[in-house]
Amino acid sequence: MNQTVFSMAELQYLLPEIILFVGGCVVLLLDAFGKDAKKFSSYLLSQSILVAALIAAIITCYSDSVILQNHYQSDALGWTTKIAILAISIPVLSYVKDFMLGHEIYKSEFYVLGIYSVLGMLVMSNAASLLVLYLGLEMLALSTYVLVAFDRNSGNGSEAAMKYFVLGAVASGLILYGMSMAYGATGTLQLTDIAAKTSEVVTNGQLVSNLPLMLAMVFLLAGILFKLGAVPFHMWVPDVYQGAPASSVAMMSAAPKIAAFVMLLRVLIEGFSSAIQDWQPILILVATLSIIFGNLIAIMQTEIKRMLGYSTISHVGFMLLGLSALEHNGAGTGYFYVITYAISAAAVMAVVIIVSKSEDEQGGVEIANLRGLNKQSPGLALVLLLGMMSMAGVPVLMGFFAKLAVIQSIISAGYLWLAVIAVVFSVIGAFYYLRVVKAAYFDEIDQPLKFLKLGLDSKIFLTVNAALILLIGLMPQTLLELCQKLFQ
Repeated sequence: MNQTVFSMAELQYLLPEIILFVGGCVVLLLDAFGKDAKKFSSYLLSQSILVAALIAAIITCYSDSVILQNHYQSDALGWTTKIAILAISIPVLSYVKDFMLGHEIYKSEFYVLGIYSVLGMLVMSNAASLLVLYLGLEMLALSTYVLVAFDRNSGNGSEAAMKYFVLGAVASGLILYGMSMAYGATGTLQLTDIAAKTSEVVTNGQLVSNLPLMLAMVFLLAGILFKLGAVPFHMWVPDVYQGAPASSVAMMSAAPKIAAFVMLLRVLIEGFSSAIQDWQPILILVATLSIIFGNLIAIMQTEIKRMLGYSTISHVGFMLLGLSALEHNGAGTGYFYVITYAISAAAVMAVVIIVSKSEDEQGGVEIANLRGLNKQSPGLALVLLLGMMSMAGVPVLMGFFAKLAVIQSIISAGYLWLAVIAVVFSVIGAFYYLRVVKAAYFDEIDQPLKFLKLGLDSKIFLTVNAALILLIGLMPQTLLELCQKLFQ
């Protein structure tokens, strides 16, 4: 008799994923058979699908279960991440719609790719085995490759997509090789079983007696750090950010960072927590290099998307710093950091999308092009100010408290020298954020900026997005405590 792989009762835990999968198919069919005059309905349908998935995630957030023969888990971290990813993806999709309409490249395929990239993120966030982690990662990656090259008339976009695809394939190969070695050493792909096998061969927090398992951990770590864009696996980030359309960068820069960070948490905490003495020094080194390199190189950039690419590298360093202090609420503070970063990045990319009508011949938006933004659109300049100052770590805004929480964690862990480096390069990094604000508020206008026309939904989302940056900054403790409780 055939063994049932899963029971129908387990489907309730997969309701958000089912909604996204079926909804993506419906949008694809609408695009294939709908008339051109009705193509705009694909946006409304896509937003409805994301909202329905968000509601389903909230309804099922009470659940705490491991399903699908221990390959998929519904726990506090999983459903919190689901809600965060969906809540951030909804406004980003609205900004994307305005970009495509303004640049006359409106295609429903973008929404299909966006929905399935979100589906991949949800699968990554709730995986209980390396196999499911990889399936979710590739679903996200394959969608993102196409999004980068979405503007067929852009040579830079095609070049960026090719670089991203080739390097992404290398990273996927590293992860697959690490998975195969982990399976060979433990006989399982489930994270809890790997953790049990690992604890049996660990001596003083190190895998000195099991080389295959050590190599498995290193290969997995390297592949995931590539997806995050940490040094020295960062080479694709600035080129992709600059070459891709602003709409695609918006889809890449916010929610995917949350999913990739949670994937790292799953592997290190649930799979290799007993080998902390092996992976902790690697994270500290990578985090330090990312903070130093990202901030220093970002100072020299004149194109805003490329500058944000290097800025992302430095922020990834802060996320990894939090995880490095695992014994002192480091995972919770790192998770808090990535959530606040995603909110700030979404707001900043919305502004970049809106002013993308003023891009140069290479498809980029120079920082100098933002001169006089405050005189033409004070509201837009305010959103840019809040987003940039939050990422710079200016007090009162949420980015400041996120950096403060990470620094406090690493000081508690005894890494005072690391905290000094983080503070010094945060101050250095504030320069390039302030340079953007200076251009928007204090530089004389050269020529009037060309803005994309914003829909009412985008205006509402952008207002809420900016308000969150300030409100979470004024009351950070609630969200911080929630993030820390996930790992207690």
